Amino acid sequence: MIPDTKRYDFCIRPLDPPGQKATPLLSKAECPDGLGYKDVTALFHAEVGAYEIKLVEGSAPSCDDPGLATLSPAIVQDGKFTAVYALGDGVAAPTLVRYQESRPTAAVGATVRLLHAAPKIGAVDFGLATSPKLPSQVTLPLFAGVAFAGVAAAGVVGSASVDSNGYSEYMIGGGSLAHALAPAGTADALLATDVKLDGGRASTVFLVGTPDKPGFPLQLHTCNEAAAPVGSLARCTNGVPLDVAVETYNTQLTGAFAAQPGSLRRAAILEQVASSTSDVLCLTEVWDEADKVAIAAAAQAIYPSSFWVKTDLSTPIDDPKDEKGNVPAPPSTAPCAASVAKLDAALDCVRDNCVEPLASESGAPADGVGKCMSSKCLGPLAALTLGGADERACWACVFQQLNGYETIGATRAACKTDPKARLTFRGQTATMVLSKYPIVGASGWTLPATDYRVNVLSAPVTLPSGVDVDTYCTVLTTPATGCTTRPYTGQYGAGETDCVKAWQAELRLQTQKLVALVQGRSGKLHRPAFVLGEMYSGPGYNDGTKDVIKALYPDIYALLLPAFAPAAVPGAEPQCTLCGDNPWLTPPGGTPTIASTETSGIFLEDIPITQVKSTTTTKTDAVVTYDPGGGVAPYLVPASTHYGVKAVVRVDP
Repeated sequence: MIPDTKRYDFCIRPLDPPGQKATPLLSKAECPDGLGYKDVTALFHAEVGAYEIKLVEGSAPSCDDPGLATLSPAIVQDGKFTAVYALGDGVAAPTLVRYQESRPTAAVGATVRLLHAAPKIGAVDFGLATSPKLPSQVTLPLFAGVAFAGVAAAGVVGSASVDSNGYSEYMIGGGSLAHALAPAGTADALLATDVKLDGGRASTVFLVGTPDKPGFPLQLHTCNEAAAPVGSLARCTNGVPLDVAVETYNTQLTGAFAAQPGSLRRAAILEQVASSTSDVLCLTEVWDEADKVAIAAAAQAIYPSSFWVKTDLSTPIDDPKDEKGNVPAPPSTAPCAASVAKLDAALDCVRDNCVEPLASESGAPADGVGKCMSSKCLGPLAALTLGGADERACWACVFQQLNGYETIGATRAACKTDPKARLTFRGQTATMVLSKYPIVGASGWTLPATDYRVNVLSAPVTLPSGVDVDTYCTVLTTPATGCTTRPYTGQYGAGETDCVKAWQAELRLQTQKLVALVQGRSGKLHRPAFVLGEMYSGPGYNDGTKDVIKALYPDIYALLLPAFAPAAVPGAEPQCTLCGDNPWLTPPGGTPTIASTETSGIFLEDIPITQVKSTTTTKTDAVVTYDPGGGVAPYLVPASTHYGVKAVVRVDP
């Protein structure tokens, strides 16, 4: 029950006669690497007598080393069931404790006890409750004042009695009862669960985890001491665990200014999504409503459940406070109200050179319009991009309107007259969730943003095991690295005068609000959750000579780690999602000019990190033929500049 990612084995040596040798108990069993977090062996036979029990590292070749902890003597009595548990905080030296087990005295009886194995939590009460899910209250504390490494003291609590081994016997004959755990002497529950009480059942409910490690959340973990084991392990769930594959994928369907035309990639993206093998899929950078509809339809056979929200320029921000807790006043004037002449000159040039149909106010840009504008309209556009604050705000409006395929006439009118005309695609969002399992009670949450609408989807999915897992899907603001084409014109830049720092401040604020949202909903109720999406911050990895993956805004990424555990196998390297060797970014035979980064992320709330089975990149195949022109031969590229990332996570029932 030690909250860490190590594995442990046990050496059991009889003390009589002295000098006997021991071998690691599990070295030849079905778990040769030892026991992991929350693992409990099945019962096995031991002769009556006194033993030395030593905790060693998993895969230990022998029992000759001093070990990590020792319990001696450990007495095994005739006809008594004896259990030894390894406890600790994962930092200091662990300890071993021994307890005997009690079986029901009646055929309809079920014995239950609580063992406190959470090192950072004080004494607790555990008993019958108003609900097996939070919020809940302890209505009848059957086990009172249980401290770390202990069980309840023998005695009578209310109408129940606790035996010398810490058990209470329920004469119920079957079914489940809601139980909850609260700080000693209080009723408001920290955790709640259903305890199965089938006749003849004997169970230990473990309080495990630690509040200072998101990878080891506080949980109630119940092990059946008498049921048939699962291989060499005791049966410690109320059903069959389910391995759930969750994935996030950035499609980069970002609009007319994307360097990688969406018109070239769209069919491949639909095909890849429709053939995905993940159970739950968070798609990001899908800005156009038509693209969302097409993706959902293409994937309907595999993903019968889908969810996204429809927003527009008038959609209110759910939490509009800035970094100081103030709510900025919304803009009251149109972005180009002070730059009308320069706006008209720029749009006239674009109208006459870069839209279809040409020379028409109803002309709209096509994919790749940026190249035409740079070559044909650089002068009129520079009057905006290189101007003062008013001109830059006007340019930002022009960029976002044309990026969303708006006509010249619509862009001109919006930027001259509409104070809200600052978001691309008319304020639509870019996230959607696809699921093989039912989505129940989904909702959206709008965050502050300057040019691209930012939101968080909350899409709880109901697994076949009956467990509800909250799924959050988001794409946060991409900080600009250059400010000529993307100046900061928003209200959430923390007062930074440097454009690059202002964009980072906006991302930082969104990250903080994402954490607060998930913790306020799922974390507060100890509901398991996946948090997926394009965080635009990520960890790095250096192989000792170079950065294989470059850390991306590490100070912002660090805001996620006290709250969530990255869904990665312990010790694994970060997964590159925006990679320098992607053919979109480095043509075949070329030398990468950008650093490889992990911009997409999958995080866990209230799921132990030890339940992550694998993490892999997806959507890496080159499936689209790209013709760069200029005499360069066409070559194959993936469907997006970004790869997807998938994690397989075991979810307990």
